[in-house]
Amino acid sequence: FHDDKKVLMTVSSITIVVFFLVYCASALSAGGQLFESVFGIDYHVALTIGALVVLVYTFLGGFTAVCVTDFIQGMLMLVGILAVPLFAYHFLTTGGTTLSAGLEASGADSANFLNLMKNGDGSNNIVSVISGLGWGLGYFGMPHILVRFMAVRDEKEMTKSKATAISWVALSLGFAVFIGILGRAYLPELVNGNNEKVFIEMIKKVFTVEMRAPFIAGLFLCGI
Repeated sequence: FHDDKKVLMTVSSITIVVFFLVYCASALSAGGQLFESVFGIDYHVALTIGALVVLVYTFLGGFTAVCVTDFIQGMLMLVGILAVPLFAYHFLTTGGTTLSAGLEASGADSANFLNLMKNGDGSNNIVSVISGLGWGLGYFGMPHILVRFMAVRDEKEMTKSKATAISWVALSLGFAVFIGILGRAYLPELVNGNNEKVFIEMIKKVFTVEMRAPFIAGLFLCGI
């Protein structure tokens, strides 16, 4: 870019540092909440353990270790995010309850929740649309995603890599929305509680309460 004065590099570096501090903090916080919810460990202790585990395997294995763990975790997450809501929907509707009825019972307006063009409260404005689309723009410049493409051995693999990345994101984000909607009906106790744990609690309820298969629950929780 002929940035002889390194202005672009400086601005990019500051942006990455500021936003990735928040990004990393949210990831570590999610790990702490996971350990707290599953094992009953104090949140701050769980947060410390999660940070130490990441630091150890990163320093010992470097970029290769990060890529391998991301691949394994990503596959577990993908299978879990596809399978868990389908099982939850099955158990919710087995007794004759519909998703709409479950949403209404939780105090939500099902017409709004099931309408892709409206927010849960029925509002709909151009600011919300632009804000929602704006999140997608971040994928074009996320350093931790770009380095994966930079590590591709052959340019011919780029097409396959792009298709894989887009498919994974589309499936995972699409089903994440489904989990949020379904969780309102399947886990009404989280409506006024810590709804950030909806996927964790859904896994626990499906595989430990409904199916009595805690080992499978543990596998999927490893992918979070």
